[in-house]
Amino acid sequence: MDPFAIGLSAIFAAPGSTAAFYVDDFTLPQPIRVVRSQPNRDQRFGSVMAVVSDDTFSIRRSDVAEPADGSFIVLGAALTGNDPVGGEWFQIDGPAMLDTEGLTWSVVAKPVQPQERPGIVR
Repeated sequence: MDPFAIGLSAIFAAPGSTAAFYVDDFTLPQPIRVVRSQPNRDQRFGSVMAVVSDDTFSIRRSDVAEPADGSFIVLGAALTGNDPVGGEWFQIDGPAMLDTEGLTWSVVAKPVQPQERPGIVR
């Protein structure tokens, strides 16, 4: 096995990673593991500088072939039938970026309120 893949498996099994579901328009919710981070960055609003943070998720390419803009990551949900229920929902906002080794996707996602969650019909 590739040493990068072995190290990656350890990272995604370690504390700091969490179980989640990947939800898109085409498939049933997929159970995955993610590493969530919230890096700070400076953002200028006119003459004012503010520190903002984005929710960023690392997803193994072996779990999701290519995360799609507009798809969802759901943390801490239970699966009822084919629908994730409860938990924290995040919508992927922009293109996924693949790491140099081609093993991990990085996506930025925004929190989704319950009224904004999709009605999952397949």
